[in-house]
Amino acid sequence: MKEKKVYKNRLVCFLDVLGYSQKIKDKSPEEIYNEYSTFIDKAKKNSFYGKTHHQKKDKKTFEEYMIMSDSMLFISSDTQDTFSVNNFVGAIQYILELGLEHEFTFRGAIGLDTDEIIFDSSRNIIISKEFNELTKLETKIEMPTCVIRKNAENLILKSFYGKDILAKDFMIQSNSSLIKYNMPIKKYSLIEKDMFKKENYKEEMWCLNYTFFSSDDILENIKSYLIDEKKIYFIEYLEYLKTLQCNIQKLPINFFPKYFAKIMISNTGMKVAYLDISMKKTLLIENINYPYTISSPPGNVKIGFDRDKQQIEYKFSARYEDASGSGTIDITTWNNQEKLNYSNAP
Repeated sequence: MKEKKVYKNRLVCFLDVLGYSQKIKDKSPEEIYNEYSTFIDKAKKNSFYGKTHHQKKDKKTFEEYMIMSDSMLFISSDTQDTFSVNNFVGAIQYILELGLEHEFTFRGAIGLDTDEIIFDSSRNIIISKEFNELTKLETKIEMPTCVIRKNAENLILKSFYGKDILAKDFMIQSNSSLIKYNMPIKKYSLIEKDMFKKENYKEEMWCLNYTFFSSDDILENIKSYLIDEKKIYFIEYLEYLKTLQCNIQKLPINFFPKYFAKIMISNTGMKVAYLDISMKKTLLIENINYPYTISSPPGNVKIGFDRDKQQIEYKFSARYEDASGSGTIDITTWNNQEKLNYSNAP
């Protein structure tokens, strides 16, 4: 069996567990093993091995992945396919969110490698110029997050939001999959020979919005695990998210005890979490894939209940643009079973 594989033009993500050294001091190896193995097993089941059906094709979540103690590496599938890009980034987002539930915070970065990537699973060897750049960047980030390197921005942003992301009036909301933020970056200036001073430096970067579906209880618990400086930066980030417009939908009475729905949208699908009256999740996040890629995310999703199908239905209108032209498409979908209605639009 050939173990050496070569890939090109792939997204690469590197994640590292924050506070791992402190956990080793505070807990026994057996406790850490039980916590981490439970997290890894759940992540593997729900994303590592995942394949999602879309446009009559099965899409792999990750082409390759590698776990190295407290670090993880992921390689995407075909980056020319919008759904593959969004599926890859969405799976990373899920891993970060799942980590919060198991008291693991990650710091990492996603980049685009246009050169050859050599991956040998039998020897745990990865040769990638981009991987080297990601490991350098990861150590400079001062809070738990996953940022997007400049070389991958256009690809990922257009995959999630279409060309409208480049418009000046594009508005980031609290349910946006990707957030633009002044990220605290570790930087030192030379005072005199062999003496350096740490600067309070921030750089505007795109990052994954992985706390959107996390409860306040989980976020408060995570704050207690972070060291002082990273805790301060993380709190600042959470406070910034509260300033963004938040779309939480109140559900019809027949959804009881589900009372609200939080929706995160992109060009290829949406994630939905149902909440009770106290804003706590009553259902694990549901992934709804569109029948095909639209040119910009829907502005409004109407949630109802189809009595005939006995399923929750999602209705919205969105722009499409393909070889046949452009227009508006009305979509009604029930757990990835779609009914489409087209109407002409300018």
